[in-house]
Amino acid sequence: MKMRKKRLRQAVPIAAAALLLALLADINGYYGHRVPGGAGELFRARLLETLGQGGQVRLSELTDFDWDRMAVVPPYTTWEQMEEVVGAEWTNASTYPGYMLLRMLPDTCTMCHEGMHRLVFAIGSRVLADVSLSRTDFDFTGLSGITRMEEPIVGTESAGSPLVVVIQP
Repeated sequence: MKMRKKRLRQAVPIAAAALLLALLADINGYYGHRVPGGAGELFRARLLETLGQGGQVRLSELTDFDWDRMAVVPPYTTWEQMEEVVGAEWTNASTYPGYMLLRMLPDTCTMCHEGMHRLVFAIGSRVLADVSLSRTDFDFTGLSGITRMEEPIVGTESAGSPLVVVIQP
């Protein structure tokens, strides 16, 4: 009996240390994948200002960060599908507990609203900005797949139209 208690007293600190290390690694993963909202909000404001005036713009001129690709994510896309299209993992959760909660929920439709879509900017395996846009403001769904930084110059289809089109230089 004494031997059993002794083993238990030795095992508890080891198990606690192992759990702490696993938790620290998971928290580190959260901070490694977290996308702060500031860059996306600034991009959205610049986009609304520029295209709202009927202008044309190279998307790289609206961002204050370097990126090598942008994905247009249509409505009714699951988180897993988004990560596959973008080729990177990320989270928008602003806290670690929120991140854990999102991971525990089943991967259902992340954007279950016909009127919403996302622009996701990445460089390498890191997502730099994730911007949700109302399709009534600007509709990027006609630009499918991944867009390189050199591309595109975009504008609206016509005055008052939210449909964003690529303009050939």
